[in-house]
Amino acid sequence: MFFFGLFAYRNNNSINLAAALGSGLLLLVLQQTNFPLDIENKWDMSIGYFLVSCILLFGTFYLLRLIPFPPHPRGLGLLTFLGQNSLLFLYVHFPIILYFKEIHIQNIYTVIFENPYLFWVLTLALTVIVMVILLWLPRSKALTALFSQLPVWFALVFLVFAVGIYIRNRFFTYYIEIGLGLLIALFYPRLANLLKQRSSQNTSPS
Repeated sequence: MFFFGLFAYRNNNSINLAAALGSGLLLLVLQQTNFPLDIENKWDMSIGYFLVSCILLFGTFYLLRLIPFPPHPRGLGLLTFLGQNSLLFLYVHFPIILYFKEIHIQNIYTVIFENPYLFWVLTLALTVIVMVILLWLPRSKALTALFSQLPVWFALVFLVFAVGIYIRNRFFTYYIEIGLGLLIALFYPRLANLLKQRSSQNTSPS
């Protein structure tokens, strides 16, 4: 969905409308044929959950672009920060939620048990703090140079699949994949620059 977000952001708004309507139409057709949509299955990304996500994502882009926002609206700094670092947000908030659930934080702090929304407020606050800290890593010249090498990215992609296929321990799989995801989220702009440079070199006149 992160990459669909980029796709929707760069699209003409009519394409977003078409994608939202197309996803909705496909969802209705599958419902009429009694296809097992399993709409609430976020964890395994069922067909139903995927289509509903597409409807919400593309539909939201379409509707919000119809609103005449000022060029630099105030008070949206946090939303802008999360939007610009949405892939990093994915890989940071997930282990925080896993940890809170593992220690049953609602039982430790009764105020969270009595006010469940505080669970998500705390998760969001810690996620933002951790993201700000992690965003210092791309400032390292050594790390920037390392992730400016195409073989490093091939190795990362290989590891993403290899870990899921060959490591059977769920705990290790979660946290290794989260670590790999964090590296990708932090340094993928380097990959984009690298591919852009390669493309310009290949298209430049000899």
